[in-house]
Amino acid sequence: MRSPDPLFSMSRPRAFRDVPPPADSPARRIQREVETFVRLTLLSLMVPFTVITDLVILGNRLGERSVTEWAQALVLLVTAILCGDAARHEPSARGGYTLMAGFFACAFCRELDLVFDKLIFHGSWRLFAGVALAATLALTWRYRATTLPGLAAFLDRRAYPYFLIGLLIVIVLSRSLGSGRMLWNILGCDDTHRLFKTIIQESLESFGYLLITYGAFLLRREQDATRHA
Repeated sequence: MRSPDPLFSMSRPRAFRDVPPPADSPARRIQREVETFVRLTLLSLMVPFTVITDLVILGNRLGERSVTEWAQALVLLVTAILCGDAARHEPSARGGYTLMAGFFACAFCRELDLVFDKLIFHGSWRLFAGVALAATLALTWRYRATTLPGLAAFLDRRAYPYFLIGLLIVIVLSRSLGSGRMLWNILGCDDTHRLFKTIIQESLESFGYLLITYGAFLLRREQDATRHA
């Protein structure tokens, strides 16, 4: 197939050659944000659903074999897969997304530590996390020219705030409110307070992980939209 005649292209008025893509109407932008609110609402409701399932239906106390813990591991695995897929679809940022995928893969191994302990040997999760880390570092070194540029480009993505807020919830809030002893020593150390402590910590972790996974879905959608534009 022949390429368009450059003379014909140059002969067209500039107004027709440089017309920007039509912007979304205000109604369409509002509709899109309402849809985002609905999706995030449904995702947020998954947190009390899993907690209530564990406490009321299954009668467990959010232990390592709880629905909440398995759900957290699942969303971490999905996030790692989506970041790896993002690396495959965007060569100019492959190193950065590979590093992100490896981080969440290691977090997935850590989340299933008790499962690996029972199936293999105590502390065996470190072996799987070490393999994931080694593979990540090897691939990141291979694509090292796109690691920092890829991470910098990710900061401009719509998905970035979801990753940022999700990590803050998991690393800062869930640890300071759920793992810190000062607050719970003030309230008391009986069994009820320990259960409340676990509920708060696991609920915050679940919510943070869900935000990160939602951000990973947004990242892939944005990549596909850019590629097909």
